[in-house]
Amino acid sequence: MCICLINRKIISVLVFITLQVFPFEPALQINTPQLIDSSVIEGQSFPGKIKARGLLGIFSVKGTLSFSNGQLHWHVKGTTDSGFYHLHQDNGIYRFTAHVINDDGTFVDWSGIYNGNSVQDVQAIWNRSKEQDFIHNLFLPDHVILIFKQNKD
Repeated sequence: MCICLINRKIISVLVFITLQVFPFEPALQINTPQLIDSSVIEGQSFPGKIKARGLLGIFSVKGTLSFSNGQLHWHVKGTTDSGFYHLHQDNGIYRFTAHVINDDGTFVDWSGIYNGNSVQDVQAIWNRSKEQDFIHNLFLPDHVILIFKQNKD
């Protein structure tokens, strides 16, 4: 019993000395995106064109990407698809994401960057795995990556 007590004291002293020589420092903080006030982008509207990436992107479609009432709206040919968006600030860059569920069971995951004046690197991933459209099923994969380009002023 006495040896065990001595070993504990020796270990305690060694830990104390080690902490004095090598003080504990918290692990490096990882820059995690912070959810911010969406008023930065709220009410903004960006006309442009969207087209599929790769060989599917022969044609583009004109539309408008807008942000209002906490939702991202994609307006094209008289229809509007909407979903709630989230705005994060990561190293001074505003990044937005949104999940839009369509009436036919498909959904689109939007993401992009807002620089205070315009949007860039906007991508929409159309997940059409639940779509039951014979023609689309023949020619399109289950996930179609779409790229939105804002019109230049």
